[in-house]
Amino acid sequence: NRIAAQRAAVSQAEARLSSARAVAGKNVLSAPFDGVITAVNIEKGEISSSAKASISMISDSAFQIKAKISEVDISSVTLGAKAVVTLDAYGSDTKFDAVISSIDPAATIESGSPRYGITLTFVTKDERVKAGMTANADIVTMTKENALTLPASFVQIKSGGGIVKLVNSTTTEDRIVKIGIRGQDGKLEITDGLTDTDVVAEISEDGTVVR
Repeated sequence: NRIAAQRAAVSQAEARLSSARAVAGKNVLSAPFDGVITAVNIEKGEISSSAKASISMISDSAFQIKAKISEVDISSVTLGAKAVVTLDAYGSDTKFDAVISSIDPAATIESGSPRYGITLTFVTKDERVKAGMTANADIVTMTKENALTLPASFVQIKSGGGIVKLVNSTTTEDRIVKIGIRGQDGKLEITDGLTDTDVVAEISEDGTVVR
């Protein structure tokens, strides 16, 4: 009986200790991740409000980009797909590697069209990347070797394909071509209608030959 009574006393003491720890824990604010405090918007004695962030913090791990993809393009995007990111702060010549780390399972409607949210994660940490920067991402959905390509300005896009201006010795003629994938550099793959020996002219917006 004495042993049982002592065990009960120990259990009560442990319960009081857990309760005291819970009360003390309410005085400590802990983040669920490691990072850096970027702003403290509250003073001692002030009552915090859910309408305003009291403390702002960013993770010290790799930065991420939130973007949205149209319904037409989402079927070509897969988890782990590579992307090339540029930041407005550094211009289009400075590129960063990223991968798609998550894809929302459901769409949100924007201006009457469904769009799917995706998250891109930078492959490596880079001190040049800062929170809040504007990013542009080119996602690699397919890779082809030895493809015949043309700059987009050389092709008039039509339903089901395109038209190019084939240059002969003295004249030009229209040639219907089939278009494949679009490259990161804006070039279009030509899958049929041209050979690598054909000479093609650039076409202006009004359909005239530039050169």
